Amino acid sequence: MREFREIVSGLKVKDLKFMPGEHDASLDHGKAFRELFGDTHYTFDHKGIHFIALDNVSDAAALIGDEQLAWLRSDLDRLDKEAPIVVFTHRPLFDLYPQWDWPPATVQRRSSC
Repeated sequence: MREFREIVSGLKVKDLKFMPGEHDASLDHGKAFRELFGDTHYTFDHKGIHFIALDNVSDAAALIGDEQLAWLRSDLDRLDKEAPIVVFTHRPLFDLYPQWDWPPATVQRRSSC
């Protein structure tokens, strides 16, 4: 990750955002990613659109977790109900292809928002 950070530091992009994949965060629950790139979940606004990056890889079971859901609820509560929103996750939040052993159905049953 340090080498990647060094490589991308040469990009001429005004505001660069990253989100972790399971190989970046699952073994240490996102600790190294946070040290090098910042929060594993965050929001930002761009040209009238609200973007939300959720971390569903720091937990090996792909759980978003109560703390992050509370953070998300608080973030959404401040928005106009008609605001356009884009949500990013590394793993899909639906059963894309269960044979890949991604547990989103479990996430949906165990997490409520």
